[in-house]
Amino acid sequence: MAPRRTHYKSKRGCSECKRRHIKIVPTRAQCTQTAIQSPGGDTHSAPVISGSPHTIPGSPLPPLSQCPADSMVNMDHLELFHHFYTNTCKTVVRTEAQIELYRNVAITYGIAHPFLMHEILAFSAIHISILRPQRREYYHSLATSLQSKALTDFNEILSRVDAGTCMPVLLFSHLIGLQSFHDIFNLLKDDFNTFMDGLVGCVRLLRGVNLVTQTWRDILIQSELGPIMREADQAHDGEKLSRSECSPLRDLINAADLTSSSKEVCKEALNKLQECFDVENAFPGDLLSTTNVIFAWFVTASSQYTELMDQRRPEALILLAYYAVLLHRRRKSWVVGDAGQHLLKSITTHLGRRWETWLTWPQNAITFGTSSNTPISAS
Repeated sequence: MAPRRTHYKSKRGCSECKRRHIKIVPTRAQCTQTAIQSPGGDTHSAPVISGSPHTIPGSPLPPLSQCPADSMVNMDHLELFHHFYTNTCKTVVRTEAQIELYRNVAITYGIAHPFLMHEILAFSAIHISILRPQRREYYHSLATSLQSKALTDFNEILSRVDAGTCMPVLLFSHLIGLQSFHDIFNLLKDDFNTFMDGLVGCVRLLRGVNLVTQTWRDILIQSELGPIMREADQAHDGEKLSRSECSPLRDLINAADLTSSSKEVCKEALNKLQECFDVENAFPGDLLSTTNVIFAWFVTASSQYTELMDQRRPEALILLAYYAVLLHRRRKSWVVGDAGQHLLKSITTHLGRRWETWLTWPQNAITFGTSSNTPISAS
């Protein structure tokens, strides 16, 4: 009989190791503290999603041994993952082809980058909280916890984004933006100033992330998400028939008690808002239930305009009231809901009767669905 192999006894083995009667040597521990070992002694790496027509370049998927213990899945996570795959991902892009593409890319990069996976699960949890109001608090708590973990991990890599991580950063910024705006607009039900503080902070955060992704735009446009990005560019740059919804506001801005530079800032924000209206007007009605580019105006408007919003300048808030019309058109999206209606009501209350004439068009557009672009002339 061969002599028994010597070993060091340890109480640090995981439950699976103990079940299989595997002895743990402290200097070469093979449990969830360091790696997952098969009965044959091979160490497994995280599985790669296959079957997709898209080849995904960049960093290889990390082995499970690199995943911290608190990232291990539970039944809640599996439910959230399944819901994102079968439901939530269908609500963020426009066409069936885009849905399939976005789903495959997001999940594959999510497996490789835990900060993205945590945000995928958080976003899914928020969606379920809307669909199951009887358990809203539970799923909202899950979403908050997962988003907090996602942001912690994300902040660690944001300062060293490279060609291998720019894609998950782009996907993360998209989902965190949608979730953040959804959460912020829910604050409208509480207090307008609290909402505005949150909105300004959210816009500043996302503008910073957008600057990072724009640095890698040449790589991203050639990536798997390139078709979606190019289609968005074509919708923005293509020939469109403008209804000039925002044109009457030029008179308001010209007559405003603002410096010349602030007037130019407002005019630039107005032009970008009109571009958003023009793109929106070209969408078929059945696509207005998605979140496609609905929050782009906040990120593309200048930081100076965000400062005017932060100062609660009436002219900046009236532009925001016009934007509420775009939000209202997307009210079938679970992310948006009644945000447009609540936003306009809050701005109207905050500004008071002095400015009500300039709010006539957005009020009519939301209340009656009018397409007229001519508000009552202000005196």
